Amino acid sequence: MLPYLDLNPLYVSGLWIRWPLLCASTGVLVAHFALLRRARQLGLDVPTAGSLSFFMLIAGVLGARVFKLAYLPGAWNQFAWTDLLTRGGLASFGGLAGGLLGALVYFAARRLSAATALDHLDALAAVFPLGWLFGRLGCAIVHDHPGLASSSLFAVAYPDMPRFDLAYLEILFLALLLIPLFVVLARRPQPRGFFLTAFFLLYGAFRLWLDTLHVDPPRYAGITVDQWAYGSMFLLGFVLAAAVRPFHKLHSSRREVFA
Repeated sequence: MLPYLDLNPLYVSGLWIRWPLLCASTGVLVAHFALLRRARQLGLDVPTAGSLSFFMLIAGVLGARVFKLAYLPGAWNQFAWTDLLTRGGLASFGGLAGGLLGALVYFAARRLSAATALDHLDALAAVFPLGWLFGRLGCAIVHDHPGLASSSLFAVAYPDMPRFDLAYLEILFLALLLIPLFVVLARRPQPRGFFLTAFFLLYGAFRLWLDTLHVDPPRYAGITVDQWAYGSMFLLGFVLAAAVRPFHKLHSSRREVFA
């Protein structure tokens, strides 16, 4: 059984810094610079990749704030824009969806081709799990995703009873499976859209399974929020697999990376 770590916020130069904020900020920087590095290796336009990262971050934070209301029963009935500031919290799916919508708006505003847009999104998808890992680490440190009671080897000794920590489980999935898999696959050329499709399918499937360990999750029409969200993400992975197929033949012009 895993120990329950209770770390105090960091005190630096007269300021208290909460672990989730520190880890999330670190994750943003890691993903940003990893994207720039991969864009350079793939021969993509690095300034475009940097601008894309910025717009996706802004849209992702807004999306995460808005979607968090879905986990608060009745919040939509009394929604006001001030809720984004006062009700607090971030929802990971909202961040992913918001970031993707922000990317689509950015591509449309720049009038970039579908192939160029797909190249940049695929480059981000290949390195994104590494940045995401740091964000989930912040959740694990403060234990804000308690799951079902369990005596499993992977349970955490919470003060009330042993139970799953869903952030811990996600860290294991990212660190032991998804990130090593993507690192290995990124060492050789892959078809356009491969990593974006793989991320939607693998992460969507994992989050659907992880939702089975939630304690009384909020439901809409009898279906949990995460089932709606990540079920849609998983299905979109299959749609992407078909949609990007016409772009596969264009891949041969790109350089091999991590050789």
